[in-house]
Amino acid sequence: MVLGRAFECIATTSSLTDFIFDICRSESRDIVGRVALLLWQIWAARNDVIWNDAHHTSTTIGRTAVDAWQQWQEVHKQPSPLVVQHGHNRVQGNNSVWEKPSEMWLKCNVDAAFHDRNHITSFGCCVRDSRRQFIRAQMKWQQANMTVLEGEAVTVFEALHFANANIWNRVISESNSSTLVQALSSSGHGDSEFYAIVSSIIYQLSLHSNLEVKFVRRQANMVAHTLARAACSWVSHRIFDCYPSCIEY
Repeated sequence: MVLGRAFECIATTSSLTDFIFDICRSESRDIVGRVALLLWQIWAARNDVIWNDAHHTSTTIGRTAVDAWQQWQEVHKQPSPLVVQHGHNRVQGNNSVWEKPSEMWLKCNVDAAFHDRNHITSFGCCVRDSRRQFIRAQMKWQQANMTVLEGEAVTVFEALHFANANIWNRVISESNSSTLVQALSSSGHGDSEFYAIVSSIIYQLSLHSNLEVKFVRRQANMVAHTLARAACSWVSHRIFDCYPSCIEY
């Protein structure tokens, strides 16, 4: 729909400048943002061809623009706190400051990163206790072009398996994807790959009464974000019992 409108505007305007101003005057903030990111991705892809001899398909450029817009939206959202019961499990919202968990609980911050040029999606999670002490971290990556939502959902699913494998009974998993947390709270209805993963997460939560999923702003999730970005520097699956150097400081 966005691209169709863009092409229609280009056909009726005499220059790219006219097209951009026409979009800004006549379209919603959402449309303007999507078009701006699409133009930016086209420019970045053009530079990639010139400087790196790396060629991108139009589909890849469009998907990257959509994913970037979703990420920007999530970072700038001000979601209201929510607590939703899944049996004894809670999916809840929180603020933008990392907070230590309650006594006897662990907190597992998770995030995904997307390396489109290498067709890789990577994941990172970091577990800390109620004294803010590092417990364990995990990095993984897959040869797959996932959407932002799919990557964030897979990361939470991996974190739940990580908790089960370590026999941790009281774990809060924190993600900076408000869309994912909202989908979990609404029982994840849908036919997409994203909702299939959401359904698997909900099932895992129903089996373990002391596992929770919580939303935090990206500012409170930078440790997991850094781990996810660095995951491609290691073999496909790595577990750390001491701080990895990338998050030491």
